[in-house]
Amino acid sequence: MTSPTLRVIALTALGGCALLLAGCSKKTVDETANINKAPKIAVCTSAGLTASLNGITGTAGTYYTTLTVTNTGTSSCVLKGKAKLALLNANAEELGNVSSPDTNMTLTPGEPIYASVAFPDASNYADTNACKSGGVIVNFYAPGQSAPIQAYDTRTVKANWAVHACPGFALNAFSTVKP
Repeated sequence: MTSPTLRVIALTALGGCALLLAGCSKKTVDETANINKAPKIAVCTSAGLTASLNGITGTAGTYYTTLTVTNTGTSSCVLKGKAKLALLNANAEELGNVSSPDTNMTLTPGEPIYASVAFPDASNYADTNACKSGGVIVNFYAPGQSAPIQAYDTRTVKANWAVHACPGFALNAFSTVKP
């Protein structure tokens, strides 16, 4: 072969490689763009959640119950931020409220999450005005939501069991594991 022929073959080979590489890099860019376009998961709203209190136990001057929040919607949603829990009296008036630690959890349809709730025993307080009596009914507010979800344990409501909103009423962090 002559030198001009070798140059044509070399240039043709280089041009083909350049086209091949250009096609590869475009595909990589397109694949990366598709990864970054993952569908956003909606924020959980009060309308797509239920809440309940399950069981009450007591020890060392504090009563505990488990708050269960379940996604009743048809798609996954995110609870992000601080949830709020308010204790209600017999007239459905809020006696006081507490916030959870920051939450950032994705709930699939039908998936429950749990948080422990603590109610101090009012008999531990000398000042009878420090605590306000209420039933075991609470309003749960999902992060960023203003519409409450009423939660209660039917066993304690039927027994007319009362708790008190005292200093120390607490809502602990949410978990996928039941406490």
